[in-house]
Amino acid sequence: MARILKVALPDAAGMALCNEAGRPIQLVDFEKQSGLLSAILRLSKKRSGWATLSETKVYGVDGQDLLTASLRDERDQPIATLAVLVKRETDQASVAALIKIVAECVEHEMALDKELKVMTHELTQRYEELNLVYHTEDEVSYFRQGQEALQNLTQNCLDYLDVDMAVLILKGKEDEIICAHPDVPAAQAKQVLKQLADNVYPWVVENGETVVINDGSDPMESGFLLEGPYKFLCCPIFEASGDVTGMLATVNSDEKRAFANSDKNLIRVMTRKVSKIIATNYDALTGLMNRNGYEYYLETALEKAQGSQVETSLLHINIDKMQLVNDTAGYAAGDMVIRSVAAIIESQKRSSDSLCRIGGDEFGVLMFNFPSSDAEEAADRICRAVEESAIEFEGNTHNVTISVGIAMVTEAIESVEQLIGVAELACSVAKERGQNRVESYGPDNTGIIRRSTEMSFVSQIQEALVDDRFELYCQPIVSLKSGNHRHHTEILLRLIDESGELMLPTDFISAAERYNLMPAIDRWVVKKAFAVLAEFDQDELLKGTFAINLSGQSLGEDDFLEFIHSEIEESGVPPACICFEITETAAVANLSSASAFMKSLGAKGCSFSLDDFGAGISSFGYLKNLPVDILKIDGAIVKDIVLDETSAAMVIAINEVGHAMKLHTIAEYVETEAIRSRLQEIGVDYAQGFAIGEPVKLEDRLGDLMSEPKVAVS
Repeated sequence: MARILKVALPDAAGMALCNEAGRPIQLVDFEKQSGLLSAILRLSKKRSGWATLSETKVYGVDGQDLLTASLRDERDQPIATLAVLVKRETDQASVAALIKIVAECVEHEMALDKELKVMTHELTQRYEELNLVYHTEDEVSYFRQGQEALQNLTQNCLDYLDVDMAVLILKGKEDEIICAHPDVPAAQAKQVLKQLADNVYPWVVENGETVVINDGSDPMESGFLLEGPYKFLCCPIFEASGDVTGMLATVNSDEKRAFANSDKNLIRVMTRKVSKIIATNYDALTGLMNRNGYEYYLETALEKAQGSQVETSLLHINIDKMQLVNDTAGYAAGDMVIRSVAAIIESQKRSSDSLCRIGGDEFGVLMFNFPSSDAEEAADRICRAVEESAIEFEGNTHNVTISVGIAMVTEAIESVEQLIGVAELACSVAKERGQNRVESYGPDNTGIIRRSTEMSFVSQIQEALVDDRFELYCQPIVSLKSGNHRHHTEILLRLIDESGELMLPTDFISAAERYNLMPAIDRWVVKKAFAVLAEFDQDELLKGTFAINLSGQSLGEDDFLEFIHSEIEESGVPPACICFEITETAAVANLSSASAFMKSLGAKGCSFSLDDFGAGISSFGYLKNLPVDILKIDGAIVKDIVLDETSAAMVIAINEVGHAMKLHTIAEYVETEAIRSRLQEIGVDYAQGFAIGEPVKLEDRLGDLMSEPKVAVS
């Protein structure tokens, strides 16, 4: 302060800066025995109001003269007095002139010092605010961390803002967090929390605005009926949808400073952090906890199940035909249906149950201390409540239903993934059995056992794709008419399990189809088949046809056709020797894409066979829109033609229509010579089955058919 005082004035024995009471703020004694302090103390006993002493006044003290000058601020208010002790024989007029200059310099320096203090205070505040923001974690990935982060955020608001209490209310999430200064009694903190929750929170939710109440004792002033001498700053917390989901408040006792705009701005920053934490842990559409929170509670349930006799039930809920709502009414209507179903489930569950939106149109309800018999009753009650509801959106009424799967949380369940899986499995069976129903996971449920078996194959299929544990077999297709010596072969797939045993497609294809693994399998088959065929001479390959099965899932993939074209080009296999087999049901289900697929590869020279014809529900009229070359009659019809005239009549009809459309016909499942003879009588072109030839490895079949493999060029 006042560094200018360090500079000695001529003839001055000492200089001091005194406050309004005449007490030295800063004292510079140029001569150790000058008596400056003594002179000031003596004068202060005689005089009062030092700040009003006239400028350059001279007082005689102890044989020396004490000259004083009043210092004033920018508003011309007295702030201090400059006092200089000089020897009596000094030219006081010249000293007084110098004192005036020094006084002006000191005034300026004190003004700068004041500004610096204000700036320092503001910078300190900003530093604390930055600390508050920086030390509040909002990048959380798990529900447990989210809960801790909300607690830490509230505590940080208390610590960094130096308030009496910080309160976080998330009414829809059933969370209330209060952090109070150690001097605030717990009962008092709870009373404040109740006041905020009952009186202020509803207004904040409705209006979505920040509230500052610096005089809570006056309801006319604040607009709220609040008890106690407190100041409040309450800020809404918004979800991604724009709805208010909570409130962050800071509370001060009445004797502390009032809340200002800077406090409002900072609290708004903190509420955005709360929103980010909520977005990580709660679903934006419904306000329910998301899968992060769901898994947290499931982990807790599994821990409690160890060595406990308490039963806990898990409901997996799926809205039936949700895609139909989205396709016919739009996704906004679909969102309304999801929100409405969530609200219905919320109204039907107990307050102690944990409800979660797992994702899409799926929900989970964890019911602690709830046996399976009661869970089935509760699930059925939820089903009926949804079924009886009428969901209105933009003038349209949507009547929806749900399917529910129930799983019990037991010691036998080893992980959250397994628990979710069995509940989801039961829900899938409920949908398969007609929807709008409840299924419980258990050892006696045959549908669940079947689906569980399929699920067990999924990992085997995935591992087989990675480890190249598939193998190609083939079966001959022979002509039933004399004079046709062209060979036909269908390429078949086998999976080698971990023990080295062969698995037939009937064991794993349904699982592959259900879990959308067929495109990956089809790609493996096509690539492998083309690689094997490429080892043989093109002219020899053109003497026959090799049929490769494709799934409907692959037809629906945008880049699968491009993949086939690429494999043909890279392998050098002549397209004319390739026949792609597509099932009738797959072709009809993907009619436009199947037709475009066939035309594109047909232009290349490939042929097409419509497999399992007669098994589906399509009419012969679909054949007009599909550029196929061969009709492959479903084996389920063929195997009974000797003993069943209806089956024989169906084969005759299919064969005649096929020939009328200039298509070749192939009969599957030719297991006996009697069936073969009957097919010849009917006039079917080709036959395939164990009476014709059993499946063998593709390389063995090619070795028999081809004269010599190609010789690799080094």
